[in-house]
Amino acid sequence: MAKSVVVEDLYMRYFGGYLGVDMATFSINGDGVFAIYGKAQSGKSTVLRCIAGLEKYQGKIELSEIKDIVYSFDTKSLKMYSTVLENLLIPLKLRGVENAEDIALSRLKKYGIEDLKDKKVRELSLDEKSIVVIARCFERDADLYLLDDVLKNIDDRHDEILNILKDDVKGKMVVFATSNIDDAFSVSDTVSIMAYKKYIQRGTKEELLKCPKSRETLMALKNSGVINTELKNDDKGYYVEVSNLRFDVNEPISNIYVGKEISLSIVNDEIYKDVYFDKSTDYVISKR
Repeated sequence: MAKSVVVEDLYMRYFGGYLGVDMATFSINGDGVFAIYGKAQSGKSTVLRCIAGLEKYQGKIELSEIKDIVYSFDTKSLKMYSTVLENLLIPLKLRGVENAEDIALSRLKKYGIEDLKDKKVRELSLDEKSIVVIARCFERDADLYLLDDVLKNIDDRHDEILNILKDDVKGKMVVFATSNIDDAFSVSDTVSIMAYKKYIQRGTKEELLKCPKSRETLMALKNSGVINTELKNDDKGYYVEVSNLRFDVNEPISNIYVGKEISLSIVNDEIYKDVYFDKSTDYVISKR
């Protein structure tokens, strides 16, 4: 029987009433990377914590053929007054793994931080601490790996560490949550979108651009391509529609373009701000 994760109507509130996730439903089948994109406070971290069994929740989570889970706690989980090598050795020795030190050293070497092995974690930069966390995640085999925005604090070596991580996840069942849409599509051909604590949709970059189910999906894909659509007008003015989402044109534009196909480029970084389309000149479009 193949490994699987089934999440149905997942709902969770933190102490004090703060909403963590609102009725998320999806399934993961077999090995491979299941990428989830969402901005801060979108609910993606809560989903991972619920799957890991770290939070009480309502709804259903079914794990089939999954007994051992690795969860990527953030840098605060590292023992600050222990060395980098000791931090990698602790989980291995607790499980009685043979050749623990050889394994730990090989992990440090793979991520290019073997020269830090005798340094106390408190002496490291945030970049370096984050790399230690990733190196530790894959030092032993597990049925499921839950990676919670592990690359967000890595700047100088981001692309290099991403490529090493992509090698580590091969042949493994991984849920990769990230606030970087480019990282999401780098590790997986299909990506799930979360926003405002809700699971929105999943698809390839082309599928999400062709049929977005929310404005948040379009905003996430701002630099991922150009949408071709028809310019329309009504008593409220000029507008375009993408998958039943209306975008108003708030700059003067000639009637000669009405009924003709134009290119809508998603370029703005923030949700519910302006986006633009290009037709020899950039015309500003605002969302209704």
